Amino acid sequence: MSTGINFEEELKEKREFAAITSGSVFKLPSYRVKKDVGLVRTGRDIDLPIVRGTRVNEEGQEVFSIEGTTHETLLSVMMQDLEEKNNIVKSSATEKAIEKMNEALVLLENRQRSRYIQGKLTKQEE
Repeated sequence: MSTGINFEEELKEKREFAAITSGSVFKLPSYRVKKDVGLVRTGRDIDLPIVRGTRVNEEGQEVFSIEGTTHETLLSVMMQDLEEKNNIVKSSATEKAIEKMNEALVLLENRQRSRYIQGKLTKQEE
C-alpha cells in the first residue's frame, strides 16, 4: 500500500474500521491491488454485521437481534485465505498467524460448549 505515508502508518491504517452498532455491525475499508503500487483503498466500505441475539443491555433496554456472520466463520475464512497464500509464498509468520487463529477458534468453540452445558446458550426464536 503505497500512499505516500510511512510504512508503520500504512500498517496502522489496515487496522482501522468503524463500529456502526457497537459490538455488532462494522464498516470495513475495501482495498484493491494496483500494479507496481500495492494495496490501495477503493473508497468503498463493506458493512460487516456480526450475529447477535436479542438481549438486555446495562441500562435495562432490550437490544434486538442482528442477522450476520459469526466470529468462527470470520476466523475460518481468514485461515483458509492465509493457507492458500502461504502455499504460494511460504512464511513462518503466516504459519504462526494461522496457528494462533486456529487456537482462537478452538477457544471460542470451547466457550460455546461451556455455555451450552451451563444452559446459557439457548436456541433463539425468529
